[in-house]
Amino acid sequence: MTNLTYKQVNVVIVFNTDETDVLMCLRMKNPYLGLYNFLGGKKETQETDLEGAYRELYEESGI
Repeated sequence: MTNLTYKQVNVVIVFNTDETDVLMCLRMKNPYLGLYNFLGGKKETQETDLEGAYRELYEESGI
């Protein structure tokens, strides 16, 4: 039997009010240099889910 470890992460998806556009990040470093992805990342232990989502949104987009 394999021991699995899990990390909690946040994925932030930001739409415009019409839900016709979505905010994505252009990767500026490896891995996946030059590809687009949603914002998000690892959640810090002391954060709530919402705090982690807002922190990642700010860190990755400045919003």
